Amino acid sequence: MPRTYEIHELQNPDSLATAIADKFTSWESARDTWYRNAKETLENLYATDTRAIYNQSREFDNSTHIPKITQIRDMLVTYYLDAMFSLPDYVDWEAYDYESIEVNTRNTLKSLCKQMVEDSKFKPVIRELVEDYVDYGNAFATVVNVNETLQDAIVYKGPKAVRLDPLNIYFDTLASSFEKSHNIIRTIKTLGELIAEAEELPEEASVYKEALKKALEKRSAIHNTVATTNADLIKDDICNIAGLGSW
Repeated sequence: MPRTYEIHELQNPDSLATAIADKFTSWESARDTWYRNAKETLENLYATDTRAIYNQSREFDNSTHIPKITQIRDMLVTYYLDAMFSLPDYVDWEAYDYESIEVNTRNTLKSLCKQMVEDSKFKPVIRELVEDYVDYGNAFATVVNVNETLQDAIVYKGPKAVRLDPLNIYFDTLASSFEKSHNIIRTIKTLGELIAEAEELPEEASVYKEALKKALEKRSAIHNTVATTNADLIKDDICNIAGLGSW
């Protein structure tokens, strides 16, 4: 018991983080049925032999096959993308005031938007969202401000669409709409990825750096206190909660 208390003090649980963790557990349980259906869909989409589909072995069946459902899925994705980007000039500008209706202003803003869409690699993200919509029936995305550089030269700076994996987003299923529901996005990243994001997201860099510093301090304190066997158990628990099996 004293050792448990010692670790508890080292971790110094944050009230906001605890509330988020409680919501995560509750919302994760609420979508168990949906997750099983999504998993079954993916198994059928990417199966290369019948043994990955059948619940029991069939010794005399030819196990090699090309899933018909995958062909249907690829056809739907192609149709949706053709409908979205069939025209060369697929970007338009909708004015919300009289000044923006002026022809030169409209054309300038339209060209700017089109250039930002191309530079931010918007179309590949849209393809991923369309695939999510076909596979799961839902597609989620967000917008972040990035500062992408190459050899100290700015490649792109501005807003960028980022696809959110439907398997890693959790929200209140009893809410009246998705817009009115809080949501939790599960991400698993290395320390290097966190440091890189802190540099690429100028507006949130201070928040990321502060969180990273706090995480490193806690990891160091717990590593110096917990025995190796206990540390391995903690890693197993973290991986199991994240749905990744054992460490």
